[in-house]
Amino acid sequence: MKTFDLNDERILEIQKAKWIGYSKANEVIKMLEELLAFPRTHRMPNLLIIGDTNNGKTLIGKRFESMNPPRFVDAIDPQSNTSYQRIVMEVMMIQCPPVPSEKRLYISILDKLHVPYKSSGRVEYLQSAVIGGMRRLGVKILILDELHNILLGSSAKQREFLQVIKFIANELELSIVGSGTNDAFYVVNSDDQLANRFDKVILGKWKYDTEYLRMLASLEKVIALREPSNLIEEKLALKILEMSEGLLGEIVKIVRKAAVHEIQSGREKITLKTLSEISWNAPSIRRSRELLR
Repeated sequence: MKTFDLNDERILEIQKAKWIGYSKANEVIKMLEELLAFPRTHRMPNLLIIGDTNNGKTLIGKRFESMNPPRFVDAIDPQSNTSYQRIVMEVMMIQCPPVPSEKRLYISILDKLHVPYKSSGRVEYLQSAVIGGMRRLGVKILILDELHNILLGSSAKQREFLQVIKFIANELELSIVGSGTNDAFYVVNSDDQLANRFDKVILGKWKYDTEYLRMLASLEKVIALREPSNLIEEKLALKILEMSEGLLGEIVKIVRKAAVHEIQSGREKITLKTLSEISWNAPSIRRSRELLR
């Protein structure tokens, strides 16, 4: 039976998901904080985060949710006038169903709330349980990841799903944060009422600039090899950018893979040679191969 040595532990640590702050992500987090602090009203402002697949949208949502975990707050029972503690969940993030389905949406929310339900129950029952559960927990922001999935349904199903989102937002006076690819833009704009309530922010592909180099420097600190790799060196930085096609998730994967390779080789420093030695296919190549299957 193989026992873990120090290098195995280091590799596991590198492979763990870690937050890498950068200016655009911090800007979006700030916008989310403003939504959270916004006074409750019937027509709450919403936010749409748009970007290519694997370019950091989901990580931002998860980061904000982790910054605002469920917590206990003091409350007063109006009938007995006694104090007690109740749990509050101000930020909730779920993934949109793979096809627009009112029932699947309600079930996803109830699972997140840890509210028991009958999956065979009527939609009206599930809706009541969702509204009651979210109201009790004081949800202020509902983050819907993979919002572009709505387009995978018929026009009628798309309209129905959007009506459900509007109903939840209006009934609970909460903000909706949608996250998805460029198609999510068309989802929101297909409904005039929703379009007017959503601010849009775009997470573009990375390019060779100061912000990119700053992010690489932060990433190098996270992988913590024993020798400095100097990822911001021009040739190295440009090669990583080329291999990743400018997508944040791909950049992180490349650097992690290279770091693991260097730990296993004992060299402890990422170089151009490292990048040539790791097994890697660019995202566009992977997609084309998937299409051929």
